[in-house]
Amino acid sequence: MNRTLARLRRSGPALLLLAVCSPAWSLTPAEVLVVANRKLPESVELAKLYMQLRHLPPENVALLDMPTTYEIGRADYEKDIRVPIGRFLQERQLDKQIRCLVLMWGVPVRVMEGEDLRQKEAVYQSAVKDSLARIVMLRALVEKVGSLPPKQPDLLLPPEGQFPPVPPPAEPTLAPDKLKDQLADLIAARQVEVARIADPGKKRAFSRQVMALTLEGYGLSGLIRYLTSDSPPDAPPVEPLRKQLADIEAKIQLLRGEELSATGLKKKIDLLRASDGVVHLHGYAEQYANRPAAAVITDPVKTPNAAVDSELSLLWWGAYPVEGWMINPLHWTFAEKLEARPHPPVLMTSRLDGPTPALAARMLRDSVAVERSGLTGTFYIDAGGPARLGNAAAAMDNRLKQLAALARDNTRVRVVLDTSPQVFAPGACPDAALYVGWYSLRKYVPAFTWARGAVGYHIASFEAVALRAADSPEWCPQMISTGVAATIGPVAEPFLGAFPLPEEFFSLLLTGHYTLAECYWRTVPQASWQMILLGDGLYNPFAANPQLDPRVLPPGLAPRVSASRPASHPASSAISSRPAGPR
Repeated sequence: MNRTLARLRRSGPALLLLAVCSPAWSLTPAEVLVVANRKLPESVELAKLYMQLRHLPPENVALLDMPTTYEIGRADYEKDIRVPIGRFLQERQLDKQIRCLVLMWGVPVRVMEGEDLRQKEAVYQSAVKDSLARIVMLRALVEKVGSLPPKQPDLLLPPEGQFPPVPPPAEPTLAPDKLKDQLADLIAARQVEVARIADPGKKRAFSRQVMALTLEGYGLSGLIRYLTSDSPPDAPPVEPLRKQLADIEAKIQLLRGEELSATGLKKKIDLLRASDGVVHLHGYAEQYANRPAAAVITDPVKTPNAAVDSELSLLWWGAYPVEGWMINPLHWTFAEKLEARPHPPVLMTSRLDGPTPALAARMLRDSVAVERSGLTGTFYIDAGGPARLGNAAAAMDNRLKQLAALARDNTRVRVVLDTSPQVFAPGACPDAALYVGWYSLRKYVPAFTWARGAVGYHIASFEAVALRAADSPEWCPQMISTGVAATIGPVAEPFLGAFPLPEEFFSLLLTGHYTLAECYWRTVPQASWQMILLGDGLYNPFAANPQLDPRVLPPGLAPRVSASRPASHPASSAISSRPAGPR
């Protein structure tokens, strides 16, 4: 609790006044609002299907005119999504009744900072193109080392200044990664050859050319490594270079805040080229150049970008800081400890979405069908996370092992726990009903044959960035394409602590007492952040065959359920447009 309050204080003292009352749980169809994009017929049809299959009251659907894009700028989010939903609820006197929003395919997925992201993407693309051209040039020049005298004996000139003119190199025939590997091997070979040259004049000329190629390809850091290990002739003093490198790295750190602009990004790219060279720069820029804009964030803790779904949970909260995350007021660790103070209510959200509208509809139909008899199959748990995460990896692995023990000791579900460093191999997981594991970043492994109605998630960054791309290798779109009914993932870098803890989320789900939305919002730590719940918020896979007695859960995790609902808190003043408050 102390840690939770400390994190609340990071968001400003005003939030401490917005303490949270224990919500009523056991979500019903009358408490769900369906939100669809009127501009997309597929979105409207999916909303109609949901209303039909879930028997929602006819007034519980909001068909709104909103952009048909995957991303939406902050101002358009306010104007076209947040404000219209709030007014819809108030005008129909649903504001005290609706507890969950279920968003249909076609509703934008990410709240972005608009045009600046496009500009940054262009900066990354330019950096990829320019750095690759320099790598091609270096590959041509490295063949000329020692064959011709240098034009000028100045180490810090670009390689063109160390070599006579050569014909422009042809377009590369190798893939960039193979080209970079080949360049590294050739430069390393030339570095070794320097020591073997007997003629002093030729040796100095050869050395200057190799140092120029090393500096351009691998920056000051690469040159310092070469000078320190090989001590080539005519080498400059290392200590001034170390100071120069330290100054550049300090400037990169100072740019972290400014990097939210395209101008700051250009500065960082220039500095990265100086510190680590064009080879590293190409790999760095290539990660982001063709990635959806949500990933183009270099200081993700401070980003104002978030998932639409996560922002909508705070629909009634008025002006709150949008940079970074907010503590989820519905999270079980503190929701029931702050119940004495008034607060704006918090909405649960989920989303029926995926690579195609048909797949989103399939998720819904599977959920409704499976509830009649209950979800059956195997629970696959994949521990053995990356050792490079240190204590964080050990802690998550322990949680996954605890979940496996909990399920084995208290349910009839078959459990398969893997603790090896590798993820489950292709084809290794037949009849998968439940799954949680890590860590194959943005690379789905087809290990699973999913049981109908399966629920699972993979703990890794960026796994819902390209949710509607059928060819995306990310886990969320691939899990939906291959058969799951519900999953969880981030639309950008969320950090490890953003995921629901597996032993909490799945233990609630296995009781059969709570819907998917309740299990998620009871356990996801943050709101106004990057995580989304993909699936029907009303789905309860174990309602017909409960597997876990809620009494085995930690005190407070299973919500209190009463026959009568407590009085709803009034929504904060009538919904209106408001600027985002500063952090």
